[in-house]
Amino acid sequence: MHNPLTTMVRERGPMTVAAFTELALYHPLHGYYSTSRQRSGGAGDFFTSVDVGPLFGEMLAVQIAEVWTTLKDRQTGHFDLVEVGAGNGRLTCDILDTAARDFPALYDDLRATLVERGALAREEAFNTLCQHADRVHSIESELPYAINGVVIANELLDAFPVHLLTMTPDGLREIYIAAEDGGLRERVGPLSDPRLDAVVADSDLPQGWRGELSLDIPEWIHRVASALVQGCLLCFDYVSSGHAPTLLAYSRHVGGGAHWLDAPGRQDISSHIDLTALFRAATEAGLQVAGCVDQTYFLTALGLLDRLPAGGDMTAVRRRLAGRTLIAPGGLGSTMKVICFTKGVEGVAWRGFVGGRLT
Repeated sequence: MHNPLTTMVRERGPMTVAAFTELALYHPLHGYYSTSRQRSGGAGDFFTSVDVGPLFGEMLAVQIAEVWTTLKDRQTGHFDLVEVGAGNGRLTCDILDTAARDFPALYDDLRATLVERGALAREEAFNTLCQHADRVHSIESELPYAINGVVIANELLDAFPVHLLTMTPDGLREIYIAAEDGGLRERVGPLSDPRLDAVVADSDLPQGWRGELSLDIPEWIHRVASALVQGCLLCFDYVSSGHAPTLLAYSRHVGGGAHWLDAPGRQDISSHIDLTALFRAATEAGLQVAGCVDQTYFLTALGLLDRLPAGGDMTAVRRRLAGRTLIAPGGLGSTMKVICFTKGVEGVAWRGFVGGRLT
């Protein structure tokens, strides 16, 4: 079947994996995320903590309330909740529902901003958040200029384009994507950006090594740090411990079932986050690393188990199953990491990160 993105690669010529991924995921007419109001869940291609139900958002509201308590006496005039990569707004809605019910003073101070590149998802977010219209400041495609509060990035960074590198007998080279023989093929070429060589300059990489590097994530971290006047950045994502290939396509809840070059625009492309590079970028941007734990420890420290009802009725059973899914070892509980960066509130031991660890 004719694929318009493959045609674009042929017309533009060989491009980096980062440029190809940007095209495949975010092209305004044919990109994977641009052509749907929701990509996750049972009918989608992957499953996130938000798809489990409102419990994940409820627990985030508990952590956000603690941050608000710390900042509320600083007379900022409002408390920002900014979700980046907000999709159709379900997570922000779950947080606002909980704040309205359990933390009414926080709710009165909240100013929610949703940042989402996809026009269809932004449109859907207006409908999702209609009951909280007076708390929603904006739904747009760019970060606000000044933030006093919390920024949330839930499974955002793993969708940032990455450059694919390889070590050859002639030194470090980059993988390019070219349209040949009716399909897409990898081709080795020179580095497209000198920063790529600088990042791995101190690494002893063997011949044949392949790995991914993101130049967009550090830039994004710097933008967030510049906008964050005081408060926290909370990231939820899959991580790797170093330069190792993790680039995968996800379709119908199967990761790696198809190659990430297959069917551009019709499947998700994801890569794990290099935790060391992320910490380095945050520190260089003026943020402090305030915590990094498995999601299991984060949610249980915030009191998730106390929110699971007893009883055999269907509502109670479903809520307990949701809780188990969020903290299950080998599932979201251990594969999803929670990372907290702060600015202007250094030295605070946030409840969700006390006593937790990475596995």
